[in-house]
Amino acid sequence: MSGKSEAKDWSMASREKRPSPLGSTLFVGLRAADAVLQYSLLRQGWAADAVGMLGGQTIPTVGAGPAGLTPYGAVLSTLAAVTSFKHVLWQVSISEQEMTPPAATAIGAFNTVVSGANTLLSAWALTSAAPTNLPASAPISEVILSSPSLIAGVGLFTLGIATELYSEFQRKWFKSKPENKGKPYGGGLWSLATNINYGGYTLWRTGYAMAAAGPIWGLVVGGFFFYDFTNRAIPVLDRYCTDKYGDSWLEIKRRTRPDPPLRRHNEDDYYSLLLSQPLASTSPTIFAPPSSPHPSPEPAVSPRRDPSILFGTPLAGPSAARRRAGYGEEIGAVGGLERPREPDNCCMSGCVNCVWDAYREEVEAWAIRKREAAKSVYNVQGEEEAEKRKANEMRGRGRRMIGGPRGHEVESGTNDDDEGALFEGVPVGIREFMATEKRLRERSERAAKKDG
Repeated sequence: MSGKSEAKDWSMASREKRPSPLGSTLFVGLRAADAVLQYSLLRQGWAADAVGMLGGQTIPTVGAGPAGLTPYGAVLSTLAAVTSFKHVLWQVSISEQEMTPPAATAIGAFNTVVSGANTLLSAWALTSAAPTNLPASAPISEVILSSPSLIAGVGLFTLGIATELYSEFQRKWFKSKPENKGKPYGGGLWSLATNINYGGYTLWRTGYAMAAAGPIWGLVVGGFFFYDFTNRAIPVLDRYCTDKYGDSWLEIKRRTRPDPPLRRHNEDDYYSLLLSQPLASTSPTIFAPPSSPHPSPEPAVSPRRDPSILFGTPLAGPSAARRRAGYGEEIGAVGGLERPREPDNCCMSGCVNCVWDAYREEVEAWAIRKREAAKSVYNVQGEEEAEKRKANEMRGRGRRMIGGPRGHEVESGTNDDDEGALFEGVPVGIREFMATEKRLRERSERAAKKDG
């Protein structure tokens, strides 16, 4: 049982498709009255009076501009009128769902409060986005272009209103066709997001607030609606659509919201993914000594398939650079047994089965195979020649150098002293990590044998 409470829809909106003349009439009346109220707050000076009563300094809102307002006041009044018109058009021409009287009252009052806050802040000199360096007779276009907040606000408002209305009409046209009855719509603008209409609403509400009181208020309003939609409206609608449309709705969600390449899984998802897609075994494969003394050239790796192109990391030491330069390793007269590649895809997350642990095991097994292969070659060439070569190597180096450039030596064992040469090209931090993991694993194995 989840500890997270289920989202509730405060708007009390109904999902039933049936006529609702009383609720629809109430909603249309409230939204139409809101346009008149916002205009009156500016034209009658009620907004300025309210700000003055609170001790704030006001800007003029009454003037010789359109409808007896200043040019800036006319812009704010127009935005309020457009929002009311959009809601009325949606209820009359688009929505098929029942609008109950409680829902009509709640939605209408909420929108009036938000628009009223915009109007009051637009009349307060401290927060208003009105330009202060223009005469009262300036044309509206000049007023808008003289204020960055107005330019951004009107632009976002226009984009949001157009997005919401057009997406709603697209869905309406799809639903009106008999062959689409009972099907969810995921085309047009809805192919960009399953709730593109909510995105449009958030945009125009943000733009309206920015035009009234600048970017800070715009971010506050936009952030509020974004939070409200993602935590209330969208979860409620998602449950409704999942119950009604089933797999068809899930397919639309999959198309419109694909997983990003590095999606962060929660803990349950992470371990479920590991169980469903287990890692491949990292046990080294034992190769037989090659029959030919000459190594075959390393096949070219396609850039599309080389993981180092996509997941390259500076943790791949100098030996990786030598390999990319085309170096082919050969040990004396023994070829074909190449040193394992250093991993280029470590995620640095402390995985239980780290790729560097697997690399250490592969290198140690590789060193043993090389030593055994070299012994076979020595036996073929004769014990006398082999003894001379071994004596020269031991006398000159103190360890066997089977061939290849420095950093690719094969040790006579895999103890702590030899590992420094085996992993010479690996950064010291990674070397210590591999050594520590090896000791821990050996300790665990000893304890297991003792208990057994």
